[in-house]
Amino acid sequence: MATQPFDDFVRSHRSSLLKFAMVLTGDYPLAEELVSDALSRAYESWTRIALMDRPVAYLRKAIMNGYLSTRRRWARDLSRFFARDTIDESAATDERHAMVTRLAKLPTRQRSVVVLRYYADLEDEEIAQVLGCSAATVRSHAARALRALRVEIALEGAADGKTG
Repeated sequence: MATQPFDDFVRSHRSSLLKFAMVLTGDYPLAEELVSDALSRAYESWTRIALMDRPVAYLRKAIMNGYLSTRRRWARDLSRFFARDTIDESAATDERHAMVTRLAKLPTRQRSVVVLRYYADLEDEEIAQVLGCSAATVRSHAARALRALRVEIALEGAADGKTG
């Protein structure tokens, strides 16, 4: 099987990896850093990675691991990342910004599950592999996250004088 050259892979997939990291982190500079770090490490092992069935999934996992590692190192409230507006205005909408802000309030694992499930469109078993847990734990995190997001949206609606 012929492998895709690294520079072709980067040209083809960097944008989608950056979008994935942006949704995950809510912080454009951090997203760029995570993608750059993951691609730098992948370059060193590209001959092995290129032979994988899904090298993009491997890079997403590397980005996720980098994010989780960063979160453990900093061990601070996610609000640190969302104190300033870091959304690329040309690509963002008010609703996306609101959702990224809501996601920032979720615990790291719940947020990771939501992003992997609804943005990266991974199945529970794949998410479990990425996060190193069981599929049942993934479903539990997803249920809790969705419940919290529904409550947040309801509270926003009540604050805006909307009912629903």
